[in-house]
Amino acid sequence: MGRVKITYGSHWSERPLAVSTLIGRHWSCDILLHAEEVPLRWLEIRWLGGRWGWRALSREGDTLGAGDWLRPGWRSLTVSRKANRVLRLRAAAAVELVNGDAPQPYAVDLQSGQILVKQSLAEMLGNAGFHQWRTHTGEPLNDGVVLVIEGRPLRLHLPQRVQATSGSGISSILHVDTLLKLDAETLTGAIELGTFRVELSREIVRVLLPYAEARVNDYAHEDAWISREEAHARWLELGGNPSSPPQRLGWMRGKAKTFLARKGLSDVDGLFESRRVGGWYGTRIGLQPEQIVIV
Repeated sequence: MGRVKITYGSHWSERPLAVSTLIGRHWSCDILLHAEEVPLRWLEIRWLGGRWGWRALSREGDTLGAGDWLRPGWRSLTVSRKANRVLRLRAAAAVELVNGDAPQPYAVDLQSGQILVKQSLAEMLGNAGFHQWRTHTGEPLNDGVVLVIEGRPLRLHLPQRVQATSGSGISSILHVDTLLKLDAETLTGAIELGTFRVELSREIVRVLLPYAEARVNDYAHEDAWISREEAHARWLELGGNPSSPPQRLGWMRGKAKTFLARKGLSDVDGLFESRRVGGWYGTRIGLQPEQIVIV
């Protein structure tokens, strides 16, 4: 299975690679680097068409590495002794591919950090009533799901269960390679897709941030749904007009989608998703956590 060697400071370790592996300082990353010089989400390594590719999610100018261009924004990562094949964040961290095989099923114990590879993982799941990567009722287990087995919280990485992203066009905001970058302090940001970039500022950033933060931190509701009142409270903290009621956020979301559509992005109706449960109404951003970088 694919593996990388991670070096930062006086620490080093080897870690397996999932179909998509995030590296950074944020708790949601697959490989955590506890160093202040490392961004919250620094790097993504992904299995692309039979080979490994990489892209910097932040501090692109400080991320040094080589590789053939596979698609817009992605370069190949290969096993090599050449110094320029090692990905470096200046002197802060280094990532080297030590095994270029395809990803295999594995799990991470979220408490101890122990890695369970395919055979031991299959045995543990089988003893708990899971068979052939399916639940007790026959539903397929999805990549990234967290299960509690024998009192241990395990995050599963199952390459055969990765679901395709719905957006297919190269200009789709739902494209798997779309990146949303937001800065809460300066209220600036951008949406990037390969060489395509849309600059964002003030009101657009202010309305995106509550939903983007909820998606990244998953703090509001299950699966990062956030209520209108919660989003409005955060919007006010970011400098929103205190005389504007919570209902204004619906209008602001519509304005953001219109702006992005005029800039040439498609599928903008999928930027926000809605859910109603009884009297509760929630909204979430239609991007995955790894597609969002907040500085």
